[in-house]
Amino acid sequence: ASSSVKRPAASSKKRKVTVSAGQAEPSAPGTQAKVDLRPFMSAVEDQKNSNSCAANAVAGAYEYLATRAALRDGEDEVGEISRLFIYYVGRKRDQINWGEDTSKRPKDEGMTLGG
Repeated sequence: ASSSVKRPAASSKKRKVTVSAGQAEPSAPGTQAKVDLRPFMSAVEDQKNSNSCAANAVAGAYEYLATRAALRDGEDEVGEISRLFIYYVGRKRDQINWGEDTSKRPKDEGMTLGG
């Protein structure tokens, strides 16, 4: 089924990015050179032997964005994102892309999360 959501066209504007020794220049005058984002991050999760690092990374990134949005909106609670659900959806997507035999794919080649 096709989606009715229209994506904006890519911008043709280009800007120079200066990166040296692992640091980027601030994009606006008065911007801090360093920012500590740790207060916005969720704790590191133990994936044990599930090979679910991609799902954990996506969940952590989403939780970061949700935390920033909640603080911006004056909220003081943020729900946790289900890493297992993200992992399950990625595995199901891989079955569609690679066929039913996906037994070695996540360990050997990684896992897709968007197809």
